[in-house]
Amino acid sequence: MGTKVAKTFNQILGNKIRTLREIKGMSQMDLAYKLGYNSTGAISQIESGDRGMGKEKLINAARVLGIHPAILMSDKEFDKRHLKLFSNLTTLIEDEPNSEHLKTIEFLTQQAVNSIEKK
Repeated sequence: MGTKVAKTFNQILGNKIRTLREIKGMSQMDLAYKLGYNSTGAISQIESGDRGMGKEKLINAARVLGIHPAILMSDKEFDKRHLKLFSNLTTLIEDEPNSEHLKTIEFLTQQAVNSIEKK
């Protein structure tokens, strides 16, 4: 009988970074360059969970990867589908703060909250 070992924050963060990088079609070198690293070694260590990121690097990574920093700072695991959705929502909210898209997102969010509250 095997035991399940809880993932550390750095492992969860690393999985998110790798998945978002892949969603964006970026190589480790692309991401390393945009985050100010000289090689892919740091990105490889981050993605494997062997290395963490300081707050400023994490915020910069979120910007580069098109996601709200709170998603990266959360210790919750998200699959590729959710991370892509968060990325798309972040783009819509930041690029078009007064758009019809945002109004639709607000409406659907409120409908979901109301549905949860009725349960």
